[in-house]
Amino acid sequence: MMNIGAIIRKYREKENLTQKEFSADVDITSTYLSAIENGRKEPSLSLIKKICEILGTPSEVLFWDAFEVDDALQGDDKKIVEMAKIIIKNYYETVNKNCVKT
Repeated sequence: MMNIGAIIRKYREKENLTQKEFSADVDITSTYLSAIENGRKEPSLSLIKKICEILGTPSEVLFWDAFEVDDALQGDDKKIVEMAKIIIKNYYETVNKNCVKT
């Protein structure tokens, strides 16, 4: 299961952006952004791409962060998926830091 809206909110708040500011940057209404963040609407892939550009976060990180590990997955399998989420996020954060330095 994925909760992309909650992750968008998390990253937006991390950047200290209000829904009004962020929705203007992404060129959608704050009402639509609220519906996305609260799971009532699903953003299109093109909108996700634009959101990621504004947030400076690769879409891969956003998707992996939004992926919720099913409770049916247990033991080592669950640990592997959780570790993969961390590895993806750390990898892209490292790549972004290196790109800024060069």
